[in-house]
Parts: sequence; structure tokens; C-alpha cells
Amino acid sequence: MKQQAHASMTGFAVIEGKIGKLPVKIEIKSLNHRFIEIKLRIPREFTGFDSAIKSTLTQGLSRGSIEFSLQYLKEDAKPGARFTTDMEAAKSYLKAASDLQKKLKLKGKVEISQLLTRGDFIKYEDQSSTLDSEKNWVELKTLIDKAIVELKASREKEGSHLMSRVFHPMIADMRTGFEKIGKLRDEGRGAYKDKIKSRIDALFQTYNVETHGTEAILETRLAQELALLLDRTDIEEERVRFGKHIDHLDKIFHENGPVGKKIDFVLQELGREINTLGNKAQDVAISEEVVKIKVKLEQLREQGLNLE
Repeated sequence: MKQQAHASMTGFAVIEGKIGKLPVKIEIKSLNHRFIEIKLRIPREFTGFDSAIKSTLTQGLSRGSIEFSLQYLKEDAKPGARFTTDMEAAKSYLKAASDLQKKLKLKGKVEISQLLTRGDFIKYEDQSSTLDSEKNWVELKTLIDKAIVELKASREKEGSHLMSRVFHPMIADMRTGFEKIGKLRDEGRGAYKDKIKSRIDALFQTYNVETHGTEAILETRLAQELALLLDRTDIEEERVRFGKHIDHLDKIFHENGPVGKKIDFVLQELGREINTLGNKAQDVAISEEVVKIKVKLEQLREQGLNLE
């Protein structure tokens, strides 16, 4: 069965381009999150597009804590507050002042400070409104779409790394430990039989057959003791369920689409089974393997949170 590519929740993308004549850079950073959470850092001139930006990101990305940043590549290209000079008016003013000086035979000369006192030579313009057009949004959305594609590629690369370097090796280790537990259990069957025989002998010494009657003993204390002993030491059901859950994990790895939540659920089931198995096992060697598997499960759950 072909192994499917699964995306990590961690990724990063950078795209540069232009919106109108403005050179800009878009960065998207993605981290783990149960749902989708979007944080925007955009210039004031782009606030009119914030809802559209969030909608585009939501449509392109299913889960994750998304940090979206848009900034100007050149600060002097930033629109908004601009001061412009009326050169024709300034020249006319200087000529008039010079003519007046000559005619009245005045000393001195016109300084820049005198020009600055006149507000009509320097004008304030706010150009931010130019970013509210449909054309600007089309250009911005094109850049966002490219950034989303790059982010997804980054997340898939990280997901492939998680699968090949973390999930598959750890699951292989758990299977090995699981098989070892089975061998240890088979090797310990003789010890279990001796323990049961010893318990039966002790019970018959305590409950004399002649005094209590065979049927009464079998129906009461002896039957209860044997049932409890067998139930406390028999780990076969847990072994079977644990093996099926591991097989289920392999099946999930070959599925299409997001698998993070499914993996987390199966890992929880594996945790329950190995805990019960560890509580039942009356063997130090088995307990050691159980601890190793628990450690692997915890590591897998932590890493599994990073899968989409």
C-alpha cells in the first residue's frame, strides 16, 4: 500500500511581489492548534482587506495557529502620509520677493525658513485610499495564494520528516517491545501454573474437604480465588487489542487527508491497553518493556499534535 504524505502543523513561507507599484513581502508562519487561529500584522493601509485575507487563509488551510505578516520591502515606498511641494508656487514667490527687494532697494535675501512658514508651498496628501481598489485586492490575493502553496509544501516536508524519522521508527520499536512481552508471557506460563497450584494447595489446607464439603469449597472461596488470580495475571486480551490498535495506526498512515486527530485517539487507546497490561503483568521483565512502550507513546502523542 502506498504511503500517503501527511502535513505537519509547523511551516513557514515567504513571498515577495508588488501590489500596484508597491514592493511588498508576505510571511506566513504556522504552528500547532486544534482549530484554525489567524493573527494578522499588516500596515494600516491594508486594514480594509483584513476580512478577505482571513477568509482566504481559512479556505486554504484547515488547521493551525497562523501568523500572517505583510510589510513593505522599501520603507520609502510606503503609501499614506506624504508631503509634496508646489514648486511653481515657490518659484513665483521667490521671483515676487526678489522683484520687491529690488524695487524697494531692501537689503538681505529670502531664506528657506521664510518659505516654510507658508503652508501653501508644502502640501499633505494621504494616499492610502489607493489600496482599496479591486485591482489591489486581486494582486494581494495572488500573493497570498502563492504563500499558501509554499506553506503547504513546507508543512508536507516537515510531516514527511516526522513520519520517517519519528513515527515509523517508534512504532517499530513498540512492535518489537510488544513481541517481547508475548515471549516473556509464554516463558512465564510455568511460573503462573506453579503459583496457581500453590494457591490451590493453600486453600485446601485452609478449607478441609471433610469439614466444608467439596462442592461448597468449589462454589465459594476456591472459585473466587482462582478467578481473581487468573484475571489479574491474564494479559491476553490486552495484547490482542494493543496489536489491533497498532495495525490501525498503520492503516491511518496510508489514508488521505488530515490524520492528526485520528492518530491522537488511537494513541490514547494504546495507552489504556498498555496501562492495564502493566497492572496485570506479574513479571519484572514485562514491566520494564511496558515502561519503554509508555515512553514511546508519550513521545508519539507529543509529536502527533504537530500533524494536520
